[in-house]
Amino acid sequence: MNKTQISEKKFSNAINFIKLGKLDAAQEILHEMLSKGHTNAEIKSNLGVIEFKRGNYWEAYQIFLEIKEILKNDPDVLNRFALAAMHLQRYAEAESALKSAVESNPSHFDSWINLCTLAGFQGQDVKGLEYAMRAIAVRPTSAGAYVNLGACLQACNRMDDAEHAFETALLLDQNQLTAMINLGVIAGIKNQNEKAITYYDEVINRTGPSLVAKEKEAKFYKSISLLKIGQLREGWQLYDAGFYPSLPQGRTPKRTFAVAQWDGRPLSVDEPLLIWKEQGVGDELLFLSCLPEAELQAKNIIVECDHRLVSPLSRSFPGIRFRAQAFDKENNFSPLFNDFLFHCPIGSMFGMFRQDLSDFDRAKKIISPDTNLVDFYKRRIGATPGRLKVGICWRSGSLTTMRNLNYTSLSDWKDIFSCRDDIDFFNLQYGDFSEEVRNANKQFGIHINWWPDINYKDSFEDLFALSSLMDVVVTVGTAVTTIAASVGTPTILLAGKNWTSFGTEQYPAYPYVTLLQTSDDEPVSALIPKAADLLINL
Repeated sequence: MNKTQISEKKFSNAINFIKLGKLDAAQEILHEMLSKGHTNAEIKSNLGVIEFKRGNYWEAYQIFLEIKEILKNDPDVLNRFALAAMHLQRYAEAESALKSAVESNPSHFDSWINLCTLAGFQGQDVKGLEYAMRAIAVRPTSAGAYVNLGACLQACNRMDDAEHAFETALLLDQNQLTAMINLGVIAGIKNQNEKAITYYDEVINRTGPSLVAKEKEAKFYKSISLLKIGQLREGWQLYDAGFYPSLPQGRTPKRTFAVAQWDGRPLSVDEPLLIWKEQGVGDELLFLSCLPEAELQAKNIIVECDHRLVSPLSRSFPGIRFRAQAFDKENNFSPLFNDFLFHCPIGSMFGMFRQDLSDFDRAKKIISPDTNLVDFYKRRIGATPGRLKVGICWRSGSLTTMRNLNYTSLSDWKDIFSCRDDIDFFNLQYGDFSEEVRNANKQFGIHINWWPDINYKDSFEDLFALSSLMDVVVTVGTAVTTIAASVGTPTILLAGKNWTSFGTEQYPAYPYVTLLQTSDDEPVSALIPKAADLLINL
């Protein structure tokens, strides 16, 4: 066997190890080949694949960037680079690379698939459908192509069509685990949670060392289904799977730490604990509801939170240090500070302190509004005895086909605006709302109060103070829910069924929230007459 044959055999062994998930063994072979003078770009490219599979996206990106300059217009290299760029949210670079790939080879299947994935990351659902159909045209019997199509249909809220696409994928390949996971997700959306769990368990039972990502994905989605039916202890045990690096959805940001994750045991003042932000600010305030209990267990806590919460939280918890979240996005989301010995994602506190529904009985308001701002808004609102002050929020500032189902238009609010003649309405909506408010005022003959000097998106101090002065807040499922509830204001929440009710008809995290939930096929706007009835009886 000559040197060339030996090299080819070693390289082949490395590729097989990658496929089997034996990344250390593959990396050792490839580094050995490089050390012996082999300069094949494919060797370096597969070292990038190993880093990508480990979730080291920045390292993978740098390797693929180098190879991309050597093997110009190679579709496979361009696709590897694009995937790494996508995970670093460098979407423009990813799109440019993929467009170059399909220009070079219009029949390159992976390029159309990855363009579809990129469109999903960017919320471009219609464009994603176009790319999915291009992929099917290239390979009409590909199970993966139908999985991609199903994901696009799902994003467009065409659930029955998406379900059919995923079932087609399984007919083409009965081991198509992504199709099984997505069928579970659709069952969960339809509140068929036991059916969803069956799909997830099937995936978990079929995975092994080479399919860890699929196992973690199934476990995370299973945790959500378990939480939705009130199996808290079991659900929290799987919830951390949402941080697996290559998980396309899940818990974000996927930070990396050199210290151990806190398990809830008592910590002394010499054992600093970092509790860090994940998800959006609504989820952040939801999980912060058990911060008082964490403070009893750990004597030296640092919290990295949304920058808009630093001031109100510092005032409300003077014994805790708060700062804006701080990590190196281009270095695996590693921390910028190293002044702690343990860390804890903010959502994982629920797994420690909310293992049973009765644990929510300890929940209470957590934010103390700025008294100076409260006095200021009292004067601005003025004293009008006998009138009901109602804060309102009707949609999110971020709208997609799926998210729109859980939001309303002010034109839907007739029953609320006409239910009493002694209500003063106050806007708590953020974004570009002024035209909607003007139209509603004209349509319903009302006046919704709002002030142009308030930054309704970023000035949380103003929102906490203003919310605290409301007699009640009526809102759809946005951060306004937890902003109002965290200062102890009675809140009427109009929402579809989701895991935060934990299988109840309530909103356990905050006792101040009255939850109105839709049935499976109802839009959230169908709940407005019920909210109006509640206001009538206040």
